[in-house]
Amino acid sequence: MPAGTALSNLPLQLETFAPTIADAVESEGIFAKEIGSGSDGGAVRASLRSFRAQLLYAYASAPTFIGLDTGTMPSGVANQYNQFLLSPVSWCLPVQYSQLMQLTGEGKDISVTNPVTQTLAKIVTECTRTRDIFLQTPGDGSLGSIDSFTGANFINLRSATTAVIDGRAAHLMQEQQPVQVMSPGYVLRGTCNIVNVYKSLGITQQIQVDQVPPGSVAGDLVIAAGLPAGAPQGINGIPVFVNTQTLGNLYGLARSLPYVFANGVNLSNTAQVTKPVFVIAENQIMQRLGMQALNDDYFWHTHLAQVQSLDELAFNDQLLPLAGGSVAKYDPFIKTKSINGRRIMINPHADYTRWDFLRKKSWNHIKWGPGMFWFKNRGGQMVFQMTDPTTGTPTAMELMYFVVAEQTWIDNPICQGGATQAKVPQGN
Repeated sequence: MPAGTALSNLPLQLETFAPTIADAVESEGIFAKEIGSGSDGGAVRASLRSFRAQLLYAYASAPTFIGLDTGTMPSGVANQYNQFLLSPVSWCLPVQYSQLMQLTGEGKDISVTNPVTQTLAKIVTECTRTRDIFLQTPGDGSLGSIDSFTGANFINLRSATTAVIDGRAAHLMQEQQPVQVMSPGYVLRGTCNIVNVYKSLGITQQIQVDQVPPGSVAGDLVIAAGLPAGAPQGINGIPVFVNTQTLGNLYGLARSLPYVFANGVNLSNTAQVTKPVFVIAENQIMQRLGMQALNDDYFWHTHLAQVQSLDELAFNDQLLPLAGGSVAKYDPFIKTKSINGRRIMINPHADYTRWDFLRKKSWNHIKWGPGMFWFKNRGGQMVFQMTDPTTGTPTAMELMYFVVAEQTWIDNPICQGGATQAKVPQGN
């Protein structure tokens, strides 16, 4: 007979558990929190679907020389206005759970926490993180683009280190997220669910899905679920309005109009930011709006990887204070960073290649109802019983939906700027 050991007595031993659950997921929504739910910024409801946002683009300025002794007086002009025409878009976070999941979470006799209660309690945090992600996208719901495929349903994404640069990558995607793959012209290849996300710095940006949609090729876009092929309309992210393109339209106005395209310094992915780049970004706005344009409401928004570029600018500027001829301590980095006195918002969801110079008060929201709410039917029901599709009988599964119905817009594109396609430092 074997000797008695602690291992042989394992069936008699009680199990224990850690009193807390470690978060292994990132849940920040930095830029979304900064602009908040926002005001409507003066947007006027035009119909059940649209809002109008007015723009003043020209003053009554028509200077003409005249002769007070002879001649005639010239005709006059008035202020000139135009408008954006916008509509809110809707998305939701569905929560599905079983009766047994709920029962095992009641008390702490079986489960260390109630997973249903915890999920519902964190839904607003998760929603804010998702909004923050959508605010980094170019208005079509695209979260990144495909670089290559490596088998086993792995998709390599274009990033700051691939041959074709894309500042969006795996850091905008989440486990359990359903997504679509579309061509650059928005032809639908198919849908899939993300199983794993590999978004660490210094590695190949990659997602693993349950199946790669047939026909997917390099250059295709990974797009949030639920948007239609052909002309997907998602949340207006920073690239929609902080954009120097002059082709196409922006909510009914030609981007070629001088008051529709924003400012920007394009570094063409060949150089990291330098001190003059930040000065140019400020000067561009002052040139178009005057010396008083830059108030204290401005801030810089960028990714962690780009902050390394700022640190590298400071390496040669460090002075070592000597006390009695020796160095008391040495720290080669600057803990509190700013640019020309303006704060830097460092966001893990930001585009790897951008430094956006933003005016907070210019960001606004239009929304249906409260903008964010639990979906309810006319009877006030917000927990919905799932039914078996074959028999029509109820199942033990329940569904809830946290809905966001809003749109983001900037009231004045020319007061925004920054640097785009900046090279990412080595190691990122």
